[in-house]
Amino acid sequence: MPAWMLHASATVQCTHATGTGVLRRGVAAAPAHEVLLSGLHALTIDDVGDVMGCAFMVGSKPQPCTTVDYFGKGVPSSRVTILGRPAILSSTAGMGKSADQIPGGPVMTPAVKCQTRVVAE
Repeated sequence: MPAWMLHASATVQCTHATGTGVLRRGVAAAPAHEVLLSGLHALTIDDVGDVMGCAFMVGSKPQPCTTVDYFGKGVPSSRVTILGRPAILSSTAGMGKSADQIPGGPVMTPAVKCQTRVVAE
């Protein structure tokens, strides 16, 4: 199913609907490439995001989502790769994680918070 490709600065919302995150190029990601969407780098499954404002609790212990991880999660693009790594689409399910790396649930990418020119499958 076609979906929007994501770029660095697309925003996501954690499953708890209280935190929002901005995607960025990951430090372990492939070297900088020249694939740009609206002037910003297109993202692959190696890239991550920072989440702020999540109020998730496990019992009485705060476990807010602080990062978004796409590696091995969801279904990235099956047809578009960037330096051999699948591109992240707005339909790709990322996983929100706490600072302790405890999974908090999937993140959503509202279409109004990402570029709306390039579609991939």
